Amino acid sequence: DRNWVVYVIDTNTGEWKNPCTQEEPPSIPIPDEPLYYNPCDTLNKYKEGQDFNAIWQLLKAQVPTRQEHLYIFNNLLETISPTNPVYLAEGVENEFAVYPDTENKFVGCRGWFHNHFADEDSSGLIFSAGDLNILAEQIVRNNDFYQADYKKFMIGVVADSGAQYILMVDDINQFTSWANILFKDESTISAAYFGAKLSQEFLPISVSETEKRFLKLIQNAGLKLFRGSADFRIWTPIALTNNGNNVTAIPCP
Repeated sequence: DRNWVVYVIDTNTGEWKNPCTQEEPPSIPIPDEPLYYNPCDTLNKYKEGQDFNAIWQLLKAQVPTRQEHLYIFNNLLETISPTNPVYLAEGVENEFAVYPDTENKFVGCRGWFHNHFADEDSSGLIFSAGDLNILAEQIVRNNDFYQADYKKFMIGVVADSGAQYILMVDDINQFTSWANILFKDESTISAAYFGAKLSQEFLPISVSETEKRFLKLIQNAGLKLFRGSADFRIWTPIALTNNGNNVTAIPCP
């Protein structure tokens, strides 16, 4: 059996009420939007933009020059224009760093791609400690200057090995804990690189070994690592196998 309660609208006030008790109906909670988020969805949209591939091709050509280059972009879903610019910064020859002329270039941006250059002593096989620290500053640390939206944000690198990678936040809660508590500044991240044998003292190492060590470093960091194809058209998430001894590809849906 069911107990039915009828509510009618009061034509004078526009309110719904029980005609017997004059009580208003109980409020019905409206569910929030789904919390599901997959970085693959964002990347799949970005890679269709006509300028996405062009930026990667330019960076690839810079790897032999012994100079890092950085492209900071606002929205690669739209054509680059004066109202939707891409900023280029050039590093100093033989130095493993590149920064824009002003940090204002990072404000409101949706990401940045850069290249490392070939050097037998470089740490340029994959993202550096400095790269991860800037990502943390832009996404989760108490820094009102950047305020980047993690669901639209990515960083990328063309490594000196010839491989290319994109890094995105996959779990904002995990990344917040990782960046604010465990690795709260570049020095602690650099120490973790040394512990993971990713710093210059342990190079050179193979691409596959570099990927494995890097993925171990960012375990439980809430980050997703994508490996790009040679033509930059296919980007595949990679992760450690359950035993942590190998790297496996997990294609986007």
